[in-house]
Amino acid sequence: MKQIILFYSLFVLVTQVQSQLLTFDIENYSPDWIHYPWVDGISEYEQWYTLVSDVHFGDDYALFVYNSNIFAPSGFLIEKVELETGRVLWSHRDFNDEMYERTHVMDYEVKGSRVELYLIKESDVIDNPRYPIWSAGFLGTTTFDIETGEIVDIHLTDPRDTLNTPLAKNLLTIDNLMVWGDE
Repeated sequence: MKQIILFYSLFVLVTQVQSQLLTFDIENYSPDWIHYPWVDGISEYEQWYTLVSDVHFGDDYALFVYNSNIFAPSGFLIEKVELETGRVLWSHRDFNDEMYERTHVMDYEVKGSRVELYLIKESDVIDNPRYPIWSAGFLGTTTFDIETGEIVDIHLTDPRDTLNTPLAKNLLTIDNLMVWGDE
């Protein structure tokens, strides 16, 4: 009975919030292009992504870095898009639904002609009884050449190193590491 009351209360709350949303029309505006991430070979029901951080704009391109919002396959997508036409110049995806093979991008940084992704990589060293949900992993980086999209470098920490502590998949983890590393 409590579950029914709780569900009904939640339904009423969501309905009230939805009814308060404002809609508006933008007159005399037509975008040249619209970009939505899409990966061929993955079901349309698995095409749910979240931007990792703000889009990086270069002189004639934009870099989009996304994490997948579903449990499996879990991973990331990075795309370089031409600003004038919206054409995808290159993209790289790293999706996996296997336990202990999944990757999550915490943040990224553009360094000259390269973009470095700061990753949390799942490992079999961490017990995961709630598969497909995972919440911790080990730090790693993958670096791409911005011009070509080729992987230039991959660094993964050794999960079997006893001094290597598993890190939670949350933004505070990477923010603290980046502040600590810059001092």
